[in-house]
Amino acid sequence: MVILKGDLNLKILITGDWHISERFDLEEIDKLLNQIKTRLVDYDQLWILGDVFDSKRPTSREYLVLLTFLKSLKIPITIIAGNHDIIKEKYTTLDWLPYIFSNITVYKSAQFLEIEGVKILLGHYNIAESTLGAYDISIHSDVNYSLLDQQGIQLACLGHVHKFQVIKFKESLTVVHPGSLFYIDFGERNDQKKIVSLSIDKGSYTLDSIDLNPTPIYQFEFDVEKINFKRLSKLESTARVKIILNYSHPEIDKTQIKKRILDLTKGKEVLIVFHYKSSKLPESVSSQKILPKKTLLETFFERFQVKSEIIQLIERVLKDENIGTGCC
Repeated sequence: MVILKGDLNLKILITGDWHISERFDLEEIDKLLNQIKTRLVDYDQLWILGDVFDSKRPTSREYLVLLTFLKSLKIPITIIAGNHDIIKEKYTTLDWLPYIFSNITVYKSAQFLEIEGVKILLGHYNIAESTLGAYDISIHSDVNYSLLDQQGIQLACLGHVHKFQVIKFKESLTVVHPGSLFYIDFGERNDQKKIVSLSIDKGSYTLDSIDLNPTPIYQFEFDVEKINFKRLSKLESTARVKIILNYSHPEIDKTQIKKRILDLTKGKEVLIVFHYKSSKLPESVSSQKILPKKTLLETFFERFQVKSEIIQLIERVLKDENIGTGCC
């Protein structure tokens, strides 16, 4: 545990997952990091809560984005390695940073800090009460607020979850997920991306969130007969777009439809998904007794003792096949 005492009056900027990667828009990531760098003039430290890179084998261009950001910073920087950063358990893609930058410390696992009597946990995982994705799904975790409370933790700053959230338990414990800097998958499309400002003074702390402005991502769903081409033509040039096209006639010309959309959205990252909606059951099963989906699922859940969070996930996927995880 790192213990800092004295009248420090610290201001710390906290970020969640960066996921620097060429599979995303590096210029977009660089723009967001510059937003953060501009704000750092008013802060004493920077904490990064994992998944700095998206790949365990970063490219030279990805390293360049990180180095460009770090080279002009003099304040202490603490980095918690995320699951994307760890290589074969013992090593991370970030181990070399402290050898070049004396102000950077990299940890391979969660760390406990005590600053002016405030007990803080830094980590890269969700707790049982964290929620993920567009539908606030809960994912199993062996760590929950009771365990943190028993350890005397007052503030837990956690990466891994891409959705910004502050979870308060009584007056004794607060868990904050700053979330990712930009939209990693389409399940995050309605999130407001943020970073977190932490002020510690005389044994107490305050938290504030700061909005980031990444390029939005969009998900549209149309029947193939009612595609809103006008709306698609007005999207930002850097937009990432997912288009779900419902059809009920197998003979539709998918190639021609896709070509028209791609011509209209040229320069944008576009994912097109065709979804067949059958209007009737095949004749071979139309006379059979079909149990409602819910009844079949309940029977299965009871027989195999499926956990409640998995049941919740399945039910939400049935309602929307395009659910995003919002983590990892």
